[in-house]
Amino acid sequence: MNLSERRPLAKSPLAIPILGLGCSQLGGLYRDMPLQQAVDTLAGAWQQGIRYFDTAPFYGYGRSEHRLGAFLDEQPRDEFVLSSKVGRLLAPNGNERANGDGWERPLPFKPVYDYSYDAILRSHEDSLQRLGLARIDILYVHDIGRRTHGERHDLHWQALTRGRGFRALEELRSSGRIQAIGLGVNEWEVVVDSLDECPLDCTLLAGRYTLLEQESLKPLLDRCQAQGHAIVAGGVFNSGILAGGQHFDYGAAPPAVVAKVRALQEVCQEFAIPLAAAALQFPLAHSAVASAVIGARSAEQVASNLAWLQTPIPAEFWSTLKQRGLLDADAPWREPRHEAAPPFPLASVATDVRCHSQRAPRPESNVHPDAMRSLPMLTVICEKPGLLVSRDTLKPARGEGETLIRIRRVGVCGTDLHIYEGNQPYLEYPRVMGHEISGVVEETDDSGRLQAGDIVYVVPYLSCGQCIACRQGKTNCCTKIAVLGVHRDGALTEYLSLPDRFVFKAEGLTLDQAAMVEFLAIGAHAVRRSGLGQAQRVLVVGAGPIGMAAAIFAGIAGAQVTVLDTRSDRLEFCRQHLQVAATVTVGDGDKDELARLTDGDFFDVVFDATGNARAIERGFEFVAHAGSYVLISVVKDHIRFADPEFHKRETTLLGSRNATAEDFQHVERCLREGLIPDQALNTHRLQLAELPSRFAELLDPARGVVKAIVEI
Repeated sequence: MNLSERRPLAKSPLAIPILGLGCSQLGGLYRDMPLQQAVDTLAGAWQQGIRYFDTAPFYGYGRSEHRLGAFLDEQPRDEFVLSSKVGRLLAPNGNERANGDGWERPLPFKPVYDYSYDAILRSHEDSLQRLGLARIDILYVHDIGRRTHGERHDLHWQALTRGRGFRALEELRSSGRIQAIGLGVNEWEVVVDSLDECPLDCTLLAGRYTLLEQESLKPLLDRCQAQGHAIVAGGVFNSGILAGGQHFDYGAAPPAVVAKVRALQEVCQEFAIPLAAAALQFPLAHSAVASAVIGARSAEQVASNLAWLQTPIPAEFWSTLKQRGLLDADAPWREPRHEAAPPFPLASVATDVRCHSQRAPRPESNVHPDAMRSLPMLTVICEKPGLLVSRDTLKPARGEGETLIRIRRVGVCGTDLHIYEGNQPYLEYPRVMGHEISGVVEETDDSGRLQAGDIVYVVPYLSCGQCIACRQGKTNCCTKIAVLGVHRDGALTEYLSLPDRFVFKAEGLTLDQAAMVEFLAIGAHAVRRSGLGQAQRVLVVGAGPIGMAAAIFAGIAGAQVTVLDTRSDRLEFCRQHLQVAATVTVGDGDKDELARLTDGDFFDVVFDATGNARAIERGFEFVAHAGSYVLISVVKDHIRFADPEFHKRETTLLGSRNATAEDFQHVERCLREGLIPDQALNTHRLQLAELPSRFAELLDPARGVVKAIVEI
């Protein structure tokens, strides 16, 4: 699909671009968007060819219209299509800026529903003033419907019909002040009702004709096709769950939806197609659909959507979805058209000085594999602490005895955060981070174990196989070890070629699960190293991902697990998802509470996963007599402890570094058996192109990140 394509509205002189930018994010949906970020996002979208923009008075209570209008005022008016909405008037609300309706820091107004004749005309004029523009092309009636209004729907419906709200829209259109009218809604039934009341041109339908939902196909879309009523598809990712997010219809996804998304992901993995690409392209295959509207908080997110729009998807993919009951049998699809994408240079787009991107999305191409080795691929590099940049690098050629992997997922771990912050030992900048890796085999010589198309994970500790540690089978602490993403460049890129012996088939695992194997294996290795026995009492200090991994495998080993941390949200997560025996918050009285939980004996095994030297030193106090203390975390400091107390308890002190193939295989088995809450652990998802602008978000405790996965 080509971004330059415009599809006509059958009942209007207007032709609408195939992809538009929904501007709710400019209003601060769920989190604030600073003004400069809004300007950069709009500039990036324009630079990349976006020419349809949708907004509403409701978005940030006027903030979105203000910001969008200021930007569009500088652009040639005949080059873009603009839509806004009616149905809510904005009333002054003093100096209050309450966080209402999901808007972070909205303007000091409150929305009041009014679908009457006078209110429609006033809303249109108010929007023109906020936008500072002479015209709006499309005017949608916003959020009319029983799903939105419940018992008050009939009242608002009467305002549209008997109160002549529809008549106001028709008059605006007939006078030439707008070119098209329609609804902007989250429910399809009210569109059917409206088609019987008013000759509408188009409907912005959010979330009701998507890869997850096709209930509206026959009663609405087929009728729209017959009557020449156009659909603009909004919410194509169903609030994010089809693009790696956790939400469905603005809330938590129910189990049935999660199960269907997982089934869709499995088919996508079989065809090596991003789920988001299928979700974006699916509604556009119906001839009634004129455009799709996407949201974005950065130019990089726009670039990701453009790449998904241009991803070739074979007909066999859609037929497979239908065969497995994942797609309506009558849903249309289009044969792939391998069009060259227009160039979308990002280098001239204004960006934060700490977050540069110099690469445009590159579509897949039918190029001979040998020629592909000279093509550029996207790589994200940590140039120095606090600075990530996007660069074009060359696709690697597979060496002898190596497997070429198309990287698909990379987990972000504490090591990556430490590299970004500048406090990771054993590292030199610049560095390509990323060592929690899953992908798909592209080429291999190891045909006995691996085949092209296999989902694989990587053991990222490249060992020599000859030193004293390797000769004992302890490749995890090889004297010449090179850890991907630390000692040599890692996986925040599109391809890696690695020695066959470090690549393993992820039998029965999804790409997401395979990307989690490495960090889980570190916890599994620490537990195995401790020699933990059944019913022993375990304390895990530090409830980050590695600490959680240790808690999970201590629990699988039959231990009674207590977790100690400073963060109440992490402890709540452990209680809810890891079924630990107890949690304790660091602070005054924490040692007394730990003593109480163990009748004064303290713990048979203590695992430290804090990465904090002072916390490690304090952890000696919690080890029982004849107990063991396992240090998983690594710090740039000396560790001091009281030798008399250490000897009195005959404490066993162990370091635990990385993991071995045995640990990886144990994790793999536990994932297949459903013993690990992998979906709960994966709290955040990003696209590779977004990392320079969004990586710092992962350091913010308020975001509740446990495990973020980068999708490539």
